[in-house]
Amino acid sequence: MAHLDHKEAFEELRSRTLEGIKKHFPVEGRTQLVDLEGLEVQDEAIHADDIRGQHAAKVEGATWAAPIFGTLVLKDKNSGKVIERKKLRLAELPMVTRRFSYIVDGQEWQVDNQW
Repeated sequence: MAHLDHKEAFEELRSRTLEGIKKHFPVEGRTQLVDLEGLEVQDEAIHADDIRGQHAAKVEGATWAAPIFGTLVLKDKNSGKVIERKKLRLAELPMVTRRFSYIVDGQEWQVDNQW
C-alpha cells in the first residue's frame, strides 16, 4: 500500500516483518524444539532526520537499519523442560528515510512498486 508518511511506511514494514518471523516458529526436531519467546526492534536511536547517520552508512558501505532481536528457547519435546534460552540478533530491518528510500550496503534504493 502506498503511504504519504515515511513513518507509516516503516511501521507497516516493521509489523509485517515481525509477523513473518513469528510464522517460522516453533521449529521442531525429533527430540527438541526451538520456540520464539519475544521479538524486539531496537529502532529508538535511529531517526529519519539523522542525515549524518545516513551519510555515514553510504560512505562506509553499510546498511542503515535497526536490529531485530529475539529470545529463542530450546526445549525438550517430551518433558517440555527448557534446555537453553538465549537472546540473539535475528535480522536487520532497513529504516525508511524521509525520501522514502532505504540505504543497503552503501547504496540508496527507492522502490516505487514491487510486483
